[in-house]
Amino acid sequence: MITVKAAGRKDARAISELMVPVAKAQIAREFVAEGQEALLSGMTPAALEQNMLQGYPYYVAFDQEPLVGVIGMRGYSHVYHLFVAEEMQHQGVGRKLWDRASRDSLAAINLSEFTVYSSRYAEAFYHRLGFRRTGDEKERQGVIAIPMRLLLKE
Repeated sequence: MITVKAAGRKDARAISELMVPVAKAQIAREFVAEGQEALLSGMTPAALEQNMLQGYPYYVAFDQEPLVGVIGMRGYSHVYHLFVAEEMQHQGVGRKLWDRASRDSLAAINLSEFTVYSSRYAEAFYHRLGFRRTGDEKERQGVIAIPMRLLLKE
């Protein structure tokens, strides 16, 4: 059974150990070396702790004991990180993480939209959640991202 809870700085190492292999296998392989370095540098325990100190809420998903997923939000409205262990993908973990993070964000502040810079790999997942592209793929420091948003109010 998948459970989701708020994460703290003490979880940063475990979160990093989950994120990095998934990012290498599914996202970074499309990038030039500069992009791989830029992407992965934001996934170190120190970088994750810094995000948390700056107020980014993070949530972690567990299947019994092992950590199987993570979501981090910037400013409550932007999905900054969302990773699910490869063996647990397509089993509802990402949806459970999204449900918790979006619910808590909406309880914290009044929002009209959520945004994300999706990888090519995750675009279909975000589309199923209701996100839509807002522009063409963008490349910054060798990182390729697709801008997307989910409108809450018209």
